This record gives sequence, C-alpha cells and structure tokens, in this order.
Amino acid sequence: CNFETLGRDKEFVYTAEVTVYPEVELGAYTGLSVEKKTYEVNEEEVSKKLKEMQEKNARIETKEEGTVENGNIAVIDFKGFVDGEAFQGGEGNDYSLEIGSKTFIDTFEEQLVGAKVNDTVEVNVTFPENYGKEELNGKPAKFEVTIKEIKVKELPELDDEFAKEASEFETIAELKEDITKKLTEANEARSEREFEAAVITSVAGNAKVEIPEVMVEK
Repeated sequence: CNFETLGRDKEFVYTAEVTVYPEVELGAYTGLSVEKKTYEVNEEEVSKKLKEMQEKNARIETKEEGTVENGNIAVIDFKGFVDGEAFQGGEGNDYSLEIGSKTFIDTFEEQLVGAKVNDTVEVNVTFPENYGKEELNGKPAKFEVTIKEIKVKELPELDDEFAKEASEFETIAELKEDITKKLTEANEARSEREFEAAVITSVAGNAKVEIPEVMVEK
C-alpha cells in the first residue's frame, strides 16, 4: 500500500480475502464398534531378545588357522570394477565383514567362504536394479578381495553366569522373567496406541469437511 499516494493522515478502507480453517461436521462418534487387538508374548520373542544380548556380549578372537566360514568376520581389502573401470565408493581397506550378514550385495559374502588369510579372491556379483546409483543399477561387477584376517565370534552360554554379567539379575530365569515383563508392557502400549488410532479413524470417517486447496498445497 502506497501511503504517499493516499495522502498522510487520511482514512482508507481495504478488504482482504483469507482462507480459514474449515468447520468440521461430526457424524456418529458414540456407540462405534472398534476392535482392540492384543499381542501375546511368546517364547520366540524372549529368545530373540536373549540372542541380541548374547551377540552384544560375544567375544571376538582371531582365528589362527583355517578358512573363512559362515558366521566368521573377515577383515578385507577390496576394490570394485564395473566395465573394467574402478568406480567411486567401490574400494575399502581393513573392512570387517560378517559372513552371512548380507551386508554386501548379491553373493559377495558367500564367495569368500573357503578363502585363507592372504588369499586374493575374485568376486563376481550384480548390483540390484534399484541400488540407488544410476551408473551401478543392475550392472555386473568384479571385486578383487584380499583376506587380511579371519575372526571368530564366541557367544557366551545362556546360563546364570551370563545373567550376572549381562544384567542386574542373578539367574537366567529371572532375566527371562524381566524380558517377558518388558515385552508384555510394550505390547500393551502398542495395543493401546493402535486402538486409539482406530477410534480416531472411525470417528473421522463419519465426519464431513471440505478441505481448502491452500491447506492441501501447504
């Protein structure tokens, strides 16, 4: 607005058009039937949590003899080539790769099984179509991989001694009981969240409202 054009100290009138939040017309929101799911804790879930604790407390030791096996950790140097040319991001040194973890693409890890320390292995793989880099999507690649060290993961026994070292409990039975309790609480919270969301969705489904285009765009 140019006040100089209007003149100082003079009254003026203006109009403005704004978009306001829409009014919502509620439909039926009482007496609705909404299912509330419940989730039971099973032995498999408890075992999975124990396994996670076991993995965290594993001892990693150098394998003095033998070859790379599934579950071992291979410390490797690698360099990748596509169409005979090295590509950006395809090289690494002293990389610790757990065999069988599916960290690397395709059958990369499987092709290292049986190799010994100081072996150089040629690994042939194909990048996924949706790998995320246009120059690599769906392309066959060759990697030169040198095995520098082989490590083995030693998992502790799931006994009372483990419970004492890995938790605040004295026995494995007490640890399992605590895990079950926490999983039960988590399941109850999940059930409540999903029930609340289902109620809101049910109520919203019966409501009428026109959403202004400006809200959609924003």
